[in-house]
This record gives sequence, C-alpha cells and structure tokens, in this order.
Amino acid sequence: MTVDTDFARNGANDPRDLRFFPADPGRSRTLSPTQVERFNRDGYVSGLPAFDEHAIAEIRTYFDGLLEAVLSADDRRNAYSINTYHLPPAEHPEKMAAFTGDFDGNPVADAN
Repeated sequence: MTVDTDFARNGANDPRDLRFFPADPGRSRTLSPTQVERFNRDGYVSGLPAFDEHAIAEIRTYFDGLLEAVLSADDRRNAYSINTYHLPPAEHPEKMAAFTGDFDGNPVADAN
C-alpha cells in the first residue's frame, strides 16, 4: 500500500529534512539537561508537574467523594465504574452539570 503524501509523490526531490535532530541540553531554558538527554534518547519527557498542590487536593477530594457516592449507590456499580467519569473540578459547576445533572442535583442521563 502506498500512502499518498507530498513526500511519496516527490520522493528524493522533497526538500524537507524530516530526520530527528537531537536537542542541545545546554540550550534548554525549561527542561534540565538530563531531561533533554532523556528526550533525545527516548523520544518523550515524563514526570512534569501538571497540577499544583491545591489543584491536586481538589481533584483528590472530588474523586474520593465520587467513589464514596458510587460505592454507596443501590446498584451494581463498583470502584471501576468511575473510570469514565471525566468531569471538571468543582470550580466549574456549569461544566459539571452538563455531565451529571442540573444545579439542583437532578440527573440528566442514566450513569449505567
């Protein structure tokens, strides 16, 4: 199977050089030299902070409450039932209502 791309049509005449060029660890302004070296070697960087301590505490509180609510429900849901609950943190109730219910707590859709 041939993929129809500019490169496939132009072959060796394609002026783009799409090879990987390692980043210079000494020129990084954000990542440490070790992180740049790992990226050059592995192709990705991990362990970067995404949330501060306050945000993590809010997210943890939200999921702890969600898990408690799901496990105490009178149905067959279990701890694995929350793996599709991708709701925004509590500081955005207007977004949460679109997924879980209205502002009075009335469900919008059946969670089962």
